[in-house]
Amino acid sequence: MQAVFVRIKQGPGRESGTCFKETFLIGRSKECDLQIVDPRVSRIHVRILFEGGRWWVRDPGSANGTFIKGERIDNVPLDKEVEIELGKGGPILWLGLEREEICKPGERKKTEGFESVTHIVQHYFDNAKLGKIGEQTILFRRAFERLHKKSLEGIKSSLASVSFFSWGPAGSSSTSRIRSTN
Repeated sequence: MQAVFVRIKQGPGRESGTCFKETFLIGRSKECDLQIVDPRVSRIHVRILFEGGRWWVRDPGSANGTFIKGERIDNVPLDKEVEIELGKGGPILWLGLEREEICKPGERKKTEGFESVTHIVQHYFDNAKLGKIGEQTILFRRAFERLHKKSLEGIKSSLASVSFFSWGPAGSSSTSRIRSTN
């Protein structure tokens, strides 16, 4: 049996690829084997399954549909490779068949990183992710809090300086003092 190699070409969470040797789910839900957090993606958007001696791409009734070359699909065989779009204008995934010995199931490699600052903020600072978070996320959050605190201290110090020089130590405007001495 061949394995299925999946790469997110466009959309959140672009990766170099993930390999699967058995039926897997793609969607927004944490229960999915490949989670894609995007408003156009359903909780369980597409199921890739091995049935009858071949791989199939099956949309189990997603709200925004699954498209191949602009055509909405329900159930199509995966013969060699295909690009699927999860909802019109949504994430684009490349699926291809690989020899089983080449793939390491579930292996994920980040190569291109995040697409934007928004994706970083969603990934590391989204308060909706209150469940289990990794050590790296905890470190990023602590670093951000420290920088934020330093920034606020710097802003307060700058405002105090501006206020001091604008109004002077006695609270009177330094501009009016200059005028009165001329």
